[in-house]
Amino acid sequence: MVWDIIGPVLIILFTGTAAWGIIGYFQRDLYPLIVGAVAELLICYIFGSSIGKLLLIVPLLQLGLAGFIIYKKINIYKKEASE
Repeated sequence: MVWDIIGPVLIILFTGTAAWGIIGYFQRDLYPLIVGAVAELLICYIFGSSIGKLLLIVPLLQLGLAGFIIYKKINIYKKEASE
């Protein structure tokens, strides 16, 4: 009975944090990507026995995007320093 309420709420939170991460990517902001990925990893852990393994790809992709943004920011600073 409790999972009938908690399950859909967690799925809505998962979707919301995924959307927040996408918005953060387009704004080139690391905070929504990293915090959202950690929250999604927690939700994946809660759903681990059912759909958690399938949902795990979303936070992993968000962490990869965060790494890409960090890489791009480092290259921008290197180009500015060399000029």
